[in-house]
Amino acid sequence: MGNDVDWVRAFNRLFEIIDSEGPAFYSGPRFISKVREVGAFLPSYDLYIAQRRQRRKSTTRRDYFYDILLELDEPLRVRLFHLILDDVETHSPERVRELRAFLGGAIPRPVNLAPR
Repeated sequence: MGNDVDWVRAFNRLFEIIDSEGPAFYSGPRFISKVREVGAFLPSYDLYIAQRRQRRKSTTRRDYFYDILLELDEPLRVRLFHLILDDVETHSPERVRELRAFLGGAIPRPVNLAPR
């Protein structure tokens, strides 16, 4: 399932969509909220940014969105992509359609959220 997805390219395409002005724009808090919808734990936006600063990591949206994405297990990553694409589809239907095609067989499926 989606093991052959080029996540760098997929992320770059997604970021082009959610970095545009208007209703498709994803702020840090909006992105973190969407990540939480897939069941991943993240602290509040303010705390997350403070932790990145303490670790001397970049606090630019592009960098920490990408870091968060890569920290997710692949099923959660796929689910997050599709939730965001569902959210912005009406604002950028052509680009969303292209990204869904690029994702190919990476389809969201139920994820076991039991603690490890």
